[in-house]
Amino acid sequence: MYCLALILIAALQTCKGCLFVAEEGETVDSTVKLTSNMTLKCVYPKIATITQMSWIKSKGKETIAVFRLPHDLYITNAYEGRVNVVNRTVNDKSLVFNRTTEADIGLYVCSFQIFPYGVWEKKVQVVPSGNFTSPVSAGAHVIVEPGKNVTFRCGTDPVIAMKRVTWERVHEGAVDTIVKCTQHSQSIHGSDYEERVVIDCATQANTIVLWNVTTFDSGMFRCCYFGPPGESGAHWTKLTVTVNVPLNYEQNILAIAGGAGAGAIVLLLILILSMAAAVVHYKKKKRKRIMMPPKVFLTTRPQVRCFYEGYVCCFHGRMNVSEEETTTASATKQEAIYINYSSGQKMRV
Repeated sequence: MYCLALILIAALQTCKGCLFVAEEGETVDSTVKLTSNMTLKCVYPKIATITQMSWIKSKGKETIAVFRLPHDLYITNAYEGRVNVVNRTVNDKSLVFNRTTEADIGLYVCSFQIFPYGVWEKKVQVVPSGNFTSPVSAGAHVIVEPGKNVTFRCGTDPVIAMKRVTWERVHEGAVDTIVKCTQHSQSIHGSDYEERVVIDCATQANTIVLWNVTTFDSGMFRCCYFGPPGESGAHWTKLTVTVNVPLNYEQNILAIAGGAGAGAIVLLLILILSMAAAVVHYKKKKRKRIMMPPKVFLTTRPQVRCFYEGYVCCFHGRMNVSEEETTTASATKQEAIYINYSSGQKMRV
């Protein structure tokens, strides 16, 4: 019995901060550390027709503010001057405290009146600063682009029979409940994650899938699990959502190897194509040389000059090719040719 008590104490210390519950014993959607200036976030996650919203303090059902859309805001006298309700968008009606006291510790509920679906609520627990657990170093780091789906694992052996598992997002001054698996394998989602998280509490409670992440989801995620004695604890994962996702070491190696291989293939193809083009050009040139008819050197037509004085005609020029082929080399030399005419004079050609 004593050993069982020690094991339970150790498990509670390991999962300190995982067991925030409302004053009425209900699971809360978010836990906020008390500070002098604090904001209790309340954003309806869908697009719908909102007619009215309100903030109340659960103990005694104390009304803090009522917002009748689009602009009518009423704040009770007890909180007037200390709180305000933001009006950034129709579905964002977070409660902002300018000055807080110890009396502001407790459970707060924001409610949206939605037509025609009824009432949507979010429970926010404000706790003393000393009861708030700050994030620790993460056992894993996930970096993804906006719009992706992210899988978180609790880091435990999947065959371990977990009795209870709680998934949370821990950020500056607040802890948001994502989903909780009960002893009866039922899932209870936080109001901000009702339709964004997939989990199978019956067979794989140590894994969740978060859909369509945005930069606002960046932060620390924690799972607290309770199983057989000695199999209880917490696991932290850091999520960074950014458009500049770096390649890890293995991806860099693959990218470099792939780039080098692609470059070598391209160079090889260029070399092969160049050699093929050279061969084709050589064959075409050789075929053209074989099929080309022999060259015929045609001589210029002899020039004729006629001097009508004395009926003398002079021929200047080379003989045609056929005559050259039948003439000896010595005959090709120019010689003086004399022609006798009736005048009895020799005229040199």
